[in-house]
Amino acid sequence: MKVLLCTTSFQNITNGPTKFANFLYRNSKGEKGLEVHILTEDILEESTRLHKCQIGIFRKILPVAPVYRMMKYYVKSKQLNQIYKFDYVIYNNAIYGLIHAFFKNNVVGMINDYSNQKNISTRSVFNYKFIKKSIFKYLEKKAIKYSHLILTNSDFLTKELKHSYPKYSSKIVRLYKG
Repeated sequence: MKVLLCTTSFQNITNGPTKFANFLYRNSKGEKGLEVHILTEDILEESTRLHKCQIGIFRKILPVAPVYRMMKYYVKSKQLNQIYKFDYVIYNNAIYGLIHAFFKNNVVGMINDYSNQKNISTRSVFNYKFIKKSIFKYLEKKAIKYSHLILTNSDFLTKELKHSYPKYSSKIVRLYKG
């Protein structure tokens, strides 16, 4: 089985999802039937199974950044799929896989924290945190809707997401990434 794992960070290991991506890359070279390729913006040089996604200046400008990043990862993963014929494309952040999931049914997304589920104190449309949280919550819901499967990293998160999105609860499963 060939899998493309799309992750925004890879060489700069600062969190669990990045550690998981590195673990998969090191331990899935095709010998046991699983070949994992990585697509990331966080590498200096490409190699056989390590591919660069050029993001550019818009990566930090909200609300453009998430949609821009989705497009960049979708286009590059589509190019790579023409060469490698991946069985699944996994996004380490389900939101960035939204466009891909909309067009293909072999996309798996990961939700690694509860931040989009938390309530924020103010509802002012002029509050930056409220706007950002609202955008990400909307994108997360759409990512869950269109993804083939959603992986979480804890029973707590799985339960909370199933409660927040009961219509899609059958798609949400826990996978310990350690």
